[in-house]
Amino acid sequence: MFNDILIKTDGSKSAEKAADRGLEIAKQLNAEVTAVTVGKLYEQRVAENAACILVSARGIAEGKGVPCTTTHVPDQYIVETAKARGCDVIVIGSHGRRGVTALLLGSVAAKMVALSPVPVLVCR
Repeated sequence: MFNDILIKTDGSKSAEKAADRGLEIAKQLNAEVTAVTVGKLYEQRVAENAACILVSARGIAEGKGVPCTTTHVPDQYIVETAKARGCDVIVIGSHGRRGVTALLLGSVAAKMVALSPVPVLVCR
C-alpha cells in the first residue's frame, strides 16, 4: 500500500504523536520513512535545531527497525519533497488550533491537505 512515508516533524508533542503513528504504519507495511523538518535554511540556529530534530527522528525510526532518510526544507517544499521522493502518504501533526488562532497563525496541516497529490494523515 505505502512504500515510502513522509513524516513532517518539528519536535513538538503533536509531531511526536504523528511520527509514532507514521512509524507504526511503516513498520507494519515494511515501508521506508522520509523525516522532514522545515524552517529557513539560512539561519544558523534554525539549522542546528533542525539537525537535532532529524537526528532524533532517525534514531527513533532505526530503533523500530524502519529505514529513515532525513531532510530539512522550507515549509513550502514539503509537497515537492514528497513528490521527489515518491512518497505515498504524508503524516503530519496538528496542534488543533481553531477559529481566529488558526486563521491568524495558519495551518501547515491544512495546507498539506489542500495541496498534496497523495493522502495526508493528520494526527492530533
